[in-house]
Amino acid sequence: MTPQELAAPRAPNIQVEHFSYHLATMDEMRLAVDMLQARAITIDRGYGRHGPGGNTFIVFRDPDGNNVEFYSDMIQVTEENPHSPRVWSGAELETFDQWHLEHFVVPPPERIIKLMPMTQATYSEAAISAQPEK
Repeated sequence: MTPQELAAPRAPNIQVEHFSYHLATMDEMRLAVDMLQARAITIDRGYGRHGPGGNTFIVFRDPDGNNVEFYSDMIQVTEENPHSPRVWSGAELETFDQWHLEHFVVPPPERIIKLMPMTQATYSEAAISAQPEK
C-alpha cells in the first residue's frame, strides 16, 4: 500500500458523535440549560444519567451542527473508591439514562424511544408539555 492509501479514510462517513465538557455540579448544568433555552439553542437530549460512568448529561448542537455534551458527577475510580467494570447493553434504557427520561427537557432520540414501553406519541406529548414556557 502507498502512504496515501494508508492515510485514506476506510469508512464512507467518519465523524465524531460528540464533544464533552465537564461541569462541576448538576446545579451548573441546570444554569447551562437555562442559558441554552434562553438563546434557542437546539437541545438534542437530556437531562439524564448515563449507566456507564454514572454521569449526568445534556447534549446540544453547536452552530456547525456538532453534538456537544455537558456532563457532571462522573464516577471517579481511585484506590479508595474502586470500581468493578460491567458490560452495559445498548438495548436497555438504563445504559442511556438511569432516570428513564424523567428529567428530559426535550423528546428523546428515536433510537431511545424504541427502548421505552410507551409509544412515541405518548412520550412526545408528555415531553412537550414538560417544556418550560418561553
